[in-house]
Amino acid sequence: MDKKKLVSYIVWILLALLLFGLGGRFSRQGTGSFQTLMGYLSDCFLFPAVLEGGLGALSWIASHGSFDMLGYAFSRLANTFFHFRQEGETFYDYKMRKEEQRDGFLVQPLVVGGICLALSLLCLLLFLA
Repeated sequence: MDKKKLVSYIVWILLALLLFGLGGRFSRQGTGSFQTLMGYLSDCFLFPAVLEGGLGALSWIASHGSFDMLGYAFSRLANTFFHFRQEGETFYDYKMRKEEQRDGFLVQPLVVGGICLALSLLCLLLFLA
């Protein structure tokens, strides 16, 4: 793994820890049994799992061109309002230009979000046991 990817993973893990702490502020408070602690930890892990995992999943979906039609529609709308007589590009040209510019998706938040989701499910299982 190169240094740039390692730094990226560290940043996403630190963000997950920050979100873990924020999730703990809004989760139920209380000191008590092991079961209560597991429920609390499950809630805390779920917050970064949803945010980072959702961002990674949306990035993966966008990398396959699923949002190209929306981008084209908004660019045509803006072109209509600001460039009255200029002829815009066709959807095919827009799609080909976007496919040339694509460079993948955000793997790091998807992986970190998946790990947080797995930890949340583990804590949930321990809570229910």
